[in-house]
Amino acid sequence: MEATQRNFELSDLTYPIVKGVCAFIIAICLGFIVLVGVNKGSTVALDYVTEQKQVLTDWAMEKISRVELVPTIAEKIPLEKLIESTAKKYKIPKVLLQAVVEKESAGDNSKWRYHFEEEKFKKFVANGTYPNLTEDEVRMMASSHGMGQVMGFNALPECGVTWDQLYDRGTGIDCAGNMLAKKFHAAEKNTKDIAQRIWLTFKSYNGSGPAAENYADKTVKIMNGLLFAQLTKEITVGDL
Repeated sequence: MEATQRNFELSDLTYPIVKGVCAFIIAICLGFIVLVGVNKGSTVALDYVTEQKQVLTDWAMEKISRVELVPTIAEKIPLEKLIESTAKKYKIPKVLLQAVVEKESAGDNSKWRYHFEEEKFKKFVANGTYPNLTEDEVRMMASSHGMGQVMGFNALPECGVTWDQLYDRGTGIDCAGNMLAKKFHAAEKNTKDIAQRIWLTFKSYNGSGPAAENYADKTVKIMNGLLFAQLTKEITVGDL
């Protein structure tokens, strides 16, 4: 009876110790989960803020929707044919326009290609560049649009269209071709080397500085890839 009583007393003592250890372990685990949750929540919040800069406002979406609701002949033409006819119109090699469209939108107009440039927006606001425009409208001037990613502030002076019209596939491609042709013909004055001329064309299409140079490098690689793909497509097994 004495031994049984002692065992009972020992087990009675062990239970709260085990219970306390388990509670401590659970508390540590919960603390870790909360910590991870807070960090993850911060990341999500940061991502949300970052993404918000690239989200079109309701006003902008409504403007674009009006353009999208008006069907055009260009929408029925295959993209490759549209690029070919545009390049012919502006007297530039087709592959130049192909490379730019591939670089800017991967040839996909369904993604609502839009990119807001915050620094440019701040500069426009600080300088009072567009005193008669609302904040939303200035934002569109500081953003690039459509398959050729033409800047809003370039749409009217370069192509005679408004920024929202660039979301029409035919208009967007035509404006990109128009601007690219101007850059291509201007580059001829700087060099007679065709490779350098092409590189300068891509660089000036994007802008200036290191970022534009990097853009030109990448677009040249895309162009070379397109040319190689076309060559391999034309060569048959019997020709090798």
